[in-house]
Amino acid sequence: MEEHYQGFGKSSFPEDRNVSPETQYQVLVDFIRVKELQNITLWVHDLGSIIGMMYATREPENVKGIGLFEAPMMPTAAFYKQLPFNLKLVMKLTRKPEKAEKLYVEKNFVGKKFPKVLTARILSDKELTEYARPFEEKERRYAAINGPDPAQMSFNKGRGNTEFEMLINQLANDFKKMDIPIVYFYAKPGFLNNKEAVLYARNTFKVYQEVYVGKGKHFLTESHPQKMSDAFNKWYKTLK
Repeated sequence: MEEHYQGFGKSSFPEDRNVSPETQYQVLVDFIRVKELQNITLWVHDLGSIIGMMYATREPENVKGIGLFEAPMMPTAAFYKQLPFNLKLVMKLTRKPEKAEKLYVEKNFVGKKFPKVLTARILSDKELTEYARPFEEKERRYAAINGPDPAQMSFNKGRGNTEFEMLINQLANDFKKMDIPIVYFYAKPGFLNNKEAVLYARNTFKVYQEVYVGKGKHFLTESHPQKMSDAFNKWYKTLK
């Protein structure tokens, strides 16, 4: 199952705007319980990967394997260090709530800008319209600023003790010990995950396989959908 982030795509957005990691984690747990899903395999990406990683480390007996790409899987100091300079500038700006609201809510960067600049191929007008559709409603744009906040890392270059940093560092520590099979997809140049992240994954995870997909930034499945799905399915068939 691919983990989705509330407010994005066709998912719902809560009236209280609470899309904190723990709230989203509970949504995932409830979904798995109601559907009576067992021995699941997760394929996770970006902020949504945090929720999937939380499940894998808290309920490992129900996880068969996990696929990762463009995910905050490293300790925050190392994660922050390898991020591109332009992202660090945005994070520094948006750590101020009023600036974050202006950029993500008023100017709708997630709906209008991100699909264009974070995809290696040029998206069609139809594709861009579909990406923007969930954020036509201004209220839903708060999903980008009311959930996990990577901008907190910019205060101390990932060496602080903010809520985001403590969560990511805990997940990174738990993943080091985990015996669940991991398949990691990466591209060049990447965005959240650059070459240092690839080396980290290669040298850290216990039961590990990696797939290089080629040229890509952040939305890897937009540039390499068939290659990624074929590789994932091939890996999945090897799982016990």
